[in-house]
Amino acid sequence: MKKKFKLLALLPLFCGLLFITSCGKNPFVGTWGFEDCPNSVVIFGKDISNEFRQDTARIEQKVRDLLYAEYSSTVGYILANELFEEEYDVLVDKYYKLLYAKLNKDGKKALKDAQLHWRKFRDAEINLITELKNNTFEEMGGGIYWEVFYGDWIAKLTRERVFVLYKYLIADGFEDE
Repeated sequence: MKKKFKLLALLPLFCGLLFITSCGKNPFVGTWGFEDCPNSVVIFGKDISNEFRQDTARIEQKVRDLLYAEYSSTVGYILANELFEEEYDVLVDKYYKLLYAKLNKDGKKALKDAQLHWRKFRDAEINLITELKNNTFEEMGGGIYWEVFYGDWIAKLTRERVFVLYKYLIADGFEDE
């Protein structure tokens, strides 16, 4: 059992290095990447796809800049994850409101319900992640780097929601003609 945890102790270090060395390409994105974004989608008279790219690129660059310049310590990674999550939470609200404005009455109700359920899901995931972190911390006998690993998971929950809301926003049937 102890051997397994010693190997697991290296995992957050590896993941943190992947994040830093990815040069703008997040290895944890999966299918929710910029390559899926259309070149131009106009909604409410604005090029929403360009705005989305700018919004997300600004956050990604801000976090990278902080990690390279100021936050190159473990505590810095923790602070960067918190900033990452907070900035993407602002975008969750922004893209929720844009999508909400595009929907009819039934769609608005469905979106409102889905967003409420997503927030409950996110909070439950945060509770689970916190328990996993606490259990691992106890098993390993301490170590602050686990805060980085689990903080990254929490931040990614919010980032993924932004990408989902954006994909709904630009889906066929919602675009301005």
